[in-house]
Amino acid sequence: VGMVAICEIEDEEIKAIDALVQSVVGEIPDEDLRRQLGAGLKKWHDFPPVKEMELILQRNMVPAQARQILFHPTPEDMDFYPMLLVAAPEEQEQHPQHKVLRCALSLFYLVHCKKWKLAREFIRVGGLRELVDLLVHPNNILRSQAVHSLLTLTGDDAMDWFEPPPETGMDPEMYARRGMYSLVATPLLANLLANRKSAFPGGSGLCLNILAFWLSWIRFFYTKDRVLRLSKQVLSELEAWSKEGEEAEERQLASDLFKDFSRFPPADEDTEGAQSEAGVP
Repeated sequence: VGMVAICEIEDEEIKAIDALVQSVVGEIPDEDLRRQLGAGLKKWHDFPPVKEMELILQRNMVPAQARQILFHPTPEDMDFYPMLLVAAPEEQEQHPQHKVLRCALSLFYLVHCKKWKLAREFIRVGGLRELVDLLVHPNNILRSQAVHSLLTLTGDDAMDWFEPPPETGMDPEMYARRGMYSLVATPLLANLLANRKSAFPGGSGLCLNILAFWLSWIRFFYTKDRVLRLSKQVLSELEAWSKEGEEAEERQLASDLFKDFSRFPPADEDTEGAQSEAGVP
């Protein structure tokens, strides 16, 4: 009976990973890319970075636990993701964080950030701060995955970010809002602006959309009279973006942002303005 139960569990696990891989690669038109990505996911599943995860998470772990956290996390498992997504020192090529980051970020980008119950917990426990750091990662693949993940989390499919906040602070959506607001204490703006001349195709436009969302959201909920004053440097970057963006739509959005936020004096000229309230540079 024990062996039968074990075989049934293994069969269920095979079905689960096959379903996950199919959900990820099913809409990719290129057959070679589908095969390559599917094989890579199955390899990570068969040989998860257990030892590296033990070092990063500071706990003993068996392969089944590592697989769950990486491939089929519960909302509680998202507590681990801020640690899994820390960028390793580039000069330390053998650092265990390198392998863990590549695996965890890929699965977060491909799967978990699109499931709001998981994503909401990720935001609540501070995971957005790690994504902010990864926006300027020297590896373009990791940078792209971080940008796409953040774009997904700020999109309409995640939640209606511009809905009035819930009345009770215990509401799960309120925790997500607090996590998003906490980015005022991070280099979010600087890192998004650093992608104006992006290192990967289409990256500048994606970062500009994130920037547009975040500035609008902060102004809407967290400023006096909904006036948000930006620094001269940020305004200058937006003006340059409006002239040098990769696509016409991107240049238009940058132009609209510049016109909108340059209606008021720069924050540098009035440190008592709404800008300092919101904590935006």
